[in-house]
Amino acid sequence: MIFQKSDWHAPLGALLLVLGLLLTAVISFIFFWPDMEASLFDTNSVAEANGRARMLRCPYAITPAEVAEIQATFKNPLEREITFIVRSRISQGYVTLMRQESELVRIPPGEELTLTWPVAPGDAAYGRVIMARILTTRSLAAPSQQDFCGILLLNVPGLAGGQIVTLGLMLVVLFLGGGAWLWWGKRPLSDYQHRFVGPFTLLALTLLASLVAGLLNAWLIALVLLVLTLVLVGIILERFAHH
Repeated sequence: MIFQKSDWHAPLGALLLVLGLLLTAVISFIFFWPDMEASLFDTNSVAEANGRARMLRCPYAITPAEVAEIQATFKNPLEREITFIVRSRISQGYVTLMRQESELVRIPPGEELTLTWPVAPGDAAYGRVIMARILTTRSLAAPSQQDFCGILLLNVPGLAGGQIVTLGLMLVVLFLGGGAWLWWGKRPLSDYQHRFVGPFTLLALTLLASLVAGLLNAWLIALVLLVLTLVLVGIILERFAHH
């Protein structure tokens, strides 16, 4: 039996769309879940600080063979030197077990300083997430502040965490773009198919927004958007069930 191109456009496009949506949800989870876990780590530092400042930069994920770095950058906008203490706490295999370091920081006028802390897979609490939090004492430039971040440990051999994230993002673009082109762009849609264009488009946009929020370390927004996608999935399934 010979199939026309249109015979395989629709099922292949639908398959790619579903794979793209699932992968988007997984990447979004990789981005926001470690920060969500880290937000509950070392809460004593939260009580000591006057607020949170975005100082820490963590890789999103690492694999068992990697050793990574956590970085924090501090700037001095004043015309005189500032001095303060930076206290770091990083998990050591458990939520309640952590290593602590304190460092006196001096920054000349108008300059900035970056501190780094090495982390390894053994630092992941219960083999899942490396959690870190820093606290700065009050200085002339700013009050006492704190920040946190988390790193997901992925048990994937042969690849680095950054490579997995980059590959995942590339596949999201390929699957969603290719799936939409094959399903909607290669043939006219029936009235029945038009009923799903809106919900599927909204589902894709919500998942992508969750991914971007996780990428920007806005874990609470990412979580809310991911929960909203479950509602949209329910709507889509209800339409399939009634038609």
